This record gives sequence, structure tokens and C-alpha cells, in this order.
Amino acid sequence: MEQPEVIKGFDSLNSSDVVGFRVSFNDSDTDDDEKQLAKQFKIPYQHTKLILKNGQEVKRSGDQWDKETFLKEVNSIL
Repeated sequence: MEQPEVIKGFDSLNSSDVVGFRVSFNDSDTDDDEKQLAKQFKIPYQHTKLILKNGQEVKRSGDQWDKETFLKEVNSIL
């Protein structure tokens, strides 16, 4: 249920300075690259949001985000 909301938020951004991607955490679609990313960034469970700025972690959340929350969190870092 969260993914469509986050996509709506991402599509509403007024900045081209944001790159977003989804990583499968631990399901049948998870490949070795995704497992390595989860390990590298210490992702504890599915639905973890991680925001990096200049290669440094600036926000981590396991809470469910709707479009408005996504926009608030991302825009506060831009």
C-alpha cells in the first residue's frame, strides 16, 4: 500500500537532484546486488526508507509514508 504513495510523492518533486530506487529486501525477487545494498546500508527490514545526501545518511525511517510525508521529508533535506 505504501509504494504507490511514495511513487506519487516522487513524481511530484520539483527537483531533478533526487534519485530514487526500490530494493527488494528479502523475498523471491531479491538478487545478490540487492542483498549487498541492504547489508551495506544496514537495512533491518522491508519498507525502510533511507535518504542519502552527498553519500551520507541524513534520514532513516521504518514508518509508513504517504505522499505528503514523503514530500515533507525529502524537501526538508533538499
